Amino acid sequence: MVRETPPGRTAGLLIFRNGANQTLTATIGQRQNAVLAMGWETGEPLMAVPPLPPMPPMPGIRIPDIPRAFTTWRSPTLGIESESLNPQLAEYFGVKEGVLVRAVTHDSAAEKAGFKAGDVIVKVEGQTVTTPKEISSILQSSRSKKTMIITVVRRQKEVVLNVTLEERSSWNPLDERELL
Repeated sequence: MVRETPPGRTAGLLIFRNGANQTLTATIGQRQNAVLAMGWETGEPLMAVPPLPPMPPMPGIRIPDIPRAFTTWRSPTLGIESESLNPQLAEYFGVKEGVLVRAVTHDSAAEKAGFKAGDVIVKVEGQTVTTPKEISSILQSSRSKKTMIITVVRRQKEVVLNVTLEERSSWNPLDERELL
């Protein structure tokens, strides 16, 4: 990777030293000659060799998939677990953006309103939403409301659901949880 980085570009390096990860920043320099050995006392090069020729492409090497961490949001107020959509999922569900309902809690306000896992929430109280945190903010600002209108896309069709919220004595931001 260093060899393929143009000289003058800054690169971040993750190293392991003394039992801990450290991040260093380095500026890639122009390679003149490769040093084969350094003098012990002086630090001067003992022998230099010309730069190595570029490496040929390595056919057949497959870099394994690296698991991606994703964040889900659990809302006990509604009774759903949700996550933001990436572009590929948005295309799959036939929307441009929205919040995917991953799970619906049994006997929750969402289940009673007809939510299903796989629904994509696109609007809450007429406001377009793209993240679970936006839903949480709307819930917080609408604490006094007993019902909310939530628009979902199900099987590529918009469905309007009226959610009757349980009696809430006070909204607690810890009720809306982010899970990794």
